[in-house]
Amino acid sequence: LMTLVTEKTRHASQLAQWAEQRSALLVAAGCTPDRAGMQQWLDHVSAEASSRKLWLAMLALADEARALNETNGHLIGIRLQHN
Repeated sequence: LMTLVTEKTRHASQLAQWAEQRSALLVAAGCTPDRAGMQQWLDHVSAEASSRKLWLAMLALADEARALNETNGHLIGIRLQHN
């Protein structure tokens, strides 16, 4: 279990670094450092259809990960009630 926790922490740290980089790049491009700013940036580079596709795919994966985390939290809560 500790190996999984360590790996998850490493991945979360990398995601946070990427989010910081994305925010800095959005601000440098004159956009807000949030989802609306990303949409604004994508609207300006609409010729880059692949960028929009990748962003939408990433959002879908983030939604899926959020749902899985909620399910895991629920299952952990049930397990703790029975211990």
